[in-house]
Amino acid sequence: MTPKKRAEKKPVIVVDGKSIEVTPERVDVEKVRLDPDNPRIRYLVKSRGMTNPTQEELKELLWEIGGEELLGKIRNNKGAIDAILIKEDGTVIEGNCRLACYRHLRWKTIEAQRLPKITQEQIDILLSKYHVSGKISWRRYAQAGQIHKLKHDHKMSIEDITNKTGIPNKEVKDLLRTYEIMTEKMLPKLAGKKGLKKFSHMYEFVKNPDPGLQAFRKDPKNVEEFVRWVAEGKIKKGADVRNLPKILKSPTALKILRGERDGGKKAFGMVVRAQEFGTLEDALNVLENMKSALINVLKVDQKEQKIVKQLHAKIKTVAELADVKLD
Repeated sequence: MTPKKRAEKKPVIVVDGKSIEVTPERVDVEKVRLDPDNPRIRYLVKSRGMTNPTQEELKELLWEIGGEELLGKIRNNKGAIDAILIKEDGTVIEGNCRLACYRHLRWKTIEAQRLPKITQEQIDILLSKYHVSGKISWRRYAQAGQIHKLKHDHKMSIEDITNKTGIPNKEVKDLLRTYEIMTEKMLPKLAGKKGLKKFSHMYEFVKNPDPGLQAFRKDPKNVEEFVRWVAEGKIKKGADVRNLPKILKSPTALKILRGERDGGKKAFGMVVRAQEFGTLEDALNVLENMKSALINVLKVDQKEQKIVKQLHAKIKTVAELADVKLD
């Protein structure tokens, strides 16, 4: 008696507690579709006023935000490690950048896993699992956009989003607020990649718990002013925002930041300790903790004695220039 052939089990993914079978396939590259609502390019599509972008336009946008580096990896490996994930109609859910690279490389067919028909909410939860709380993280702006979609498109509460993504409650709130400032205030001033690069500035501004900055953020006019400082280049790096509370506490520094074209550099220079002062402090520690063996060397080594004399003379000169009285 011929044994019955066992049916092969399809791979399964779990979305919000539900097991969903996926079908492995070899698909035609031109028959699968890039998704214009993909969180990684949603900002760029919107900021450039695209209402119905073509597949070629979407491919170029994805290429802009990191496709070149990924293409090299795919070419060297002769394919991506993971198959793309597509909806039942062929739209890419997971792997838009990989598909863009395959098209640049002019591949004809690729490996894919096709989902059965599932809800958009399940798709968005799945993407959040992959890229918001998962091991393959999107950039913060894309994560924030996905969280915003869960809240506004699917009417999820902050608690629901925390439960489904594993992201702490405060971080969810901060990302949502940052997304709003970016889309409503920053992107109209700086479109495209220039605007996207300012996401870290906005996020540092929103999440900082400093009481003075919290009070500053409450006034919408101050938020507008902060966005303008960033857009005009007065605040160069996202990390610089961490020192903004010091400027807010200094009326002189704040006046310079607000009033002068290059006021950011001057204002931050007033409140941020220069690296040179740290070096002087290090030198002081060396002198205070100098071991007796080194003191004995100094007693006889004329070269080292010359350095000490020069150091003494320079300290006197700097003190006189800065009106610092030496005891």
